[in-house]
Amino acid sequence: MTTTRPDDRRDLDQHLRRTLAAVAATVPEQPPVSAQAATKPPRRRWRLLVGVGAAVAAVPLAAAAVVGFGPEHVDRIPPSDPIVSGSLDGERWWIVDGRDVPRCEGHPSGIEVIAEDGNIVGQEWNTVGYFFGEPTAGGCAPRSTNATPDYSYWSDGGQVVGDGMLWVGALHPEVDQVRVAIGGDEPFEAKTFEHEGGTYYAVEVPAGTATFVVDYLVDGEVVVPPPGESAEHVMPPG
Repeated sequence: MTTTRPDDRRDLDQHLRRTLAAVAATVPEQPPVSAQAATKPPRRRWRLLVGVGAAVAAVPLAAAAVVGFGPEHVDRIPPSDPIVSGSLDGERWWIVDGRDVPRCEGHPSGIEVIAEDGNIVGQEWNTVGYFFGEPTAGGCAPRSTNATPDYSYWSDGGQVVGDGMLWVGALHPEVDQVRVAIGGDEPFEAKTFEHEGGTYYAVEVPAGTATFVVDYLVDGEVVVPPPGESAEHVMPPG
């Protein structure tokens, strides 16, 4: 298993730029929404941490988007009817149904993550969207995917919540287990949830964690990462 070291950040930055280029096509015409980076300056405003390995990697959905959710401005917190919710380092977060974009009618809407510390009532929404598969030319989620599990690497990502990180992923249909090891702790199986026929998971990475490992398994075997990818993720400096 390869390890993502601080020295590898150049590759991660390049990966992030490629992802954000794909993201640009997914954002509907509306007032611009800032990419949900860390809300605290020491984190260099890293809201998405890219790069993974031994079974996943990258940003939501092969090119999940950083988008606005709901109306232009935050109208209520907490959001109504969240799919999953939690609290990390004293900050609440919610996973909700993704936005319905008119041009993407008939396509899955995926999910969106709302972090309390980046979404203040009256200000613009800052959310991160996830869905599985390569986006269509119009920036929509694919209706189905024939990609191999290798492409799981393009379907997850992290966002800072408090001083911790919420790592979320959309799973390839063949992936049947997500194994996570935080720091030097024993690995555990991440809980998953279903939405629109897709399978997702969310893992809270506590503040003070240096690295964590996320492996995807198919029939008990870890999916081998593509060259240059790693299952070990490095937390941004605090």
